[in-house]
Amino acid sequence: MRKEIKKYEGQALAIAMVVLVVSAIIGISIYSRTLKDKMLTMGERASAEALEVSDLIIDHITKVSLDEIIEYLDTTHPYDDGDDPDIPGGDINYDVGVTLEESGGEISSLISTLAGATDVFSGLNFCELDSGNGNEYYLNIKRADSNTYFEIRAGQVMGIPIKGEYLAEPESVCSGIIKVAVRGDSTAGFSLLKTYGRNYTDGYAAQYKIYETDDEQQYCFSSSTTLGDRLSGDCNNSDFQGDSWLKFKDNGQDSIPIDDLNDIVSQDGNDYMLDEVRLRAVGGTIGVSFTNTNCISDFEMMEITAAANCNGVYRGKTIMIPAKKWGSPLFDYIIFNGEGSL
Repeated sequence: MRKEIKKYEGQALAIAMVVLVVSAIIGISIYSRTLKDKMLTMGERASAEALEVSDLIIDHITKVSLDEIIEYLDTTHPYDDGDDPDIPGGDINYDVGVTLEESGGEISSLISTLAGATDVFSGLNFCELDSGNGNEYYLNIKRADSNTYFEIRAGQVMGIPIKGEYLAEPESVCSGIIKVAVRGDSTAGFSLLKTYGRNYTDGYAAQYKIYETDDEQQYCFSSSTTLGDRLSGDCNNSDFQGDSWLKFKDNGQDSIPIDDLNDIVSQDGNDYMLDEVRLRAVGGTIGVSFTNTNCISDFEMMEITAAANCNGVYRGKTIMIPAKKWGSPLFDYIIFNGEGSL
């Protein structure tokens, strides 16, 4: 008896179609992945180029004093927003800030005029302005507000210049504050050192008061203290021992009134005014901001942002510059033993 063999017409074609469909899906996936990788690579490249342009702008801007920049902007950009009460010059509202765009040659003109550098961007072989990709360079200069913090790493020092200007009168007008905030490590702390001078000429003291232990105070971040209470609670860092550490609430709401620091002190029969408040980060990074209302002139930080749009990718960098010049300490060392006085 012969066994009947069944034939399946079109079976090979169906298998071939399945293979083609699977192959097409794999091919599309590979193409899509390759396209995404290419776009990511192009995006990373454009991002790096934008940051390089930003670095180039900042490198030139930091070679010029802030006074020169403000004077230049007040001359070339006389916006009619009302005279600025804190920075002498024109009518730019620095709380909002002013933005320069290189498409009009504004940034290169500023750098060329103040820093003497010509053809700042002519040598770039990337992120060209005339490439047709909508590339643009920006420079924004504005006054930093009380919520803009300057970060200080452990062991680093930030000086806030007072230069003998009296803060406490009239009390109804002056409202300067120093704010210190946690930046990653709530077990950090900081020291606050006050230096005093007398007989000022052009912002420089002819004589400085000899350092005394009361001129410096140590603060530790504390979660258990009450806002404004410097004595109760415990330091978040158990290594900060002894009564010499004042408590500073770590919720970002605590502050130190600047005018409270500005007492006239006497030594050897002479009266001295507050010259500088110097903050040093201890045990971790801290953020510091300071503001004032009609206390002293040029007492603020200016926020300078350089940015670029390269092939649709926008990146930038921001630096903080004090309106009043700081004095950089050459020798400034403090020894801590974690137990108070040595």
